[in-house]
Amino acid sequence: MRDNIIYVDKQSICDQLNNHFINVGNGLADKLPKHDIDPSVYLDRTMTANSFMFRGICPTEVYDEIMSLKIDKSALDIPRKCIKHTANHIYEALSMVFNQSLLQGIFPENFKISKVTPIDNGDEEMDSFNYRPISSLSALTRIFEKLVCKLFEQAWNPIRVPIWL
Repeated sequence: MRDNIIYVDKQSICDQLNNHFINVGNGLADKLPKHDIDPSVYLDRTMTANSFMFRGICPTEVYDEIMSLKIDKSALDIPRKCIKHTANHIYEALSMVFNQSLLQGIFPENFKISKVTPIDNGDEEMDSFNYRPISSLSALTRIFEKLVCKLFEQAWNPIRVPIWL
């Protein structure tokens, strides 16, 4: 149900959930306090003692991540099995794409595409506000995401070398 209208056919329900998920972010953003600060002031590229910079992603890390893919999981675009079978031919090129993305601070447009599945929170099934979106990403996006996550973990949890007596 939306605006006191009950939708019963699958297409209308899908359209209403899609419309809700598309607009919920804008609705929340409109509730944020307004300010006149230009967002580019936060993009100062000067390195200081407190700055953080990713190290490059090694091609072998990309290869290992490809080989750890579970082929039984769903994929948005290229089947995971195909990615694994072509790992020897694509891992070096992928590491270059990933590293350029980190260097330029630009996330590839194709990696931003996801399949959104509405999951019922257990309340009123007829109200779209009782659903949360779960996004399924492409396998290549997941690989990049995992590698970046590992970079963060390494940066904030450095290896502590034990002192041997």
